[in-house]
Amino acid sequence: MTIRPFVSWPDKRLRTAAADVAGITDDIRAIWADMVDTMIAMPGHGVGLAAPQIGVMLRLAVVDAAPDRSRRVLLANPEILSSDPEVVKGTEASPNLPGVSAEVPRPKSVTIRFLNDQGVWDRRDFGARGAQRPAPDRPPGGTHVFRQPGPGKARHAAAPREKGQVTCA
Repeated sequence: MTIRPFVSWPDKRLRTAAADVAGITDDIRAIWADMVDTMIAMPGHGVGLAAPQIGVMLRLAVVDAAPDRSRRVLLANPEILSSDPEVVKGTEASPNLPGVSAEVPRPKSVTIRFLNDQGVWDRRDFGARGAQRPAPDRPPGGTHVFRQPGPGKARHAAAPREKGQVTCA
């Protein structure tokens, strides 16, 4: 297992659709293992990571929002089936945009369908931050910067040249 380097903004892979995973193989499991190691090593104690963030253009993600890292979920081809109508805002950041964070609105919870590490379709409920960032909305949609509506998005477009907190309007 390896800690992989992050793709840095403005690399086009952060805005490019990733390929579906045809099946769960030992190669896919090895990528997931590297992703878990990379997520754990992330600045700010990351809770999720999508494969394109480390340059692997497959629809893979890992999520573990538990403080003790005891609830790891490995996802392939994730898709949101339903989302809570209640929206909550929270601060999000990305290792692909070091030093930049934003207040991002997300549904309070979502139900996601995905291929699990055994190659079986699974579905699970996740909270506002857990799997919504790294899995279904990346890519297309790229980093949270591109998900911002209105004027906040324009401020984010310049964010890689700025350091510190970025807040969406």
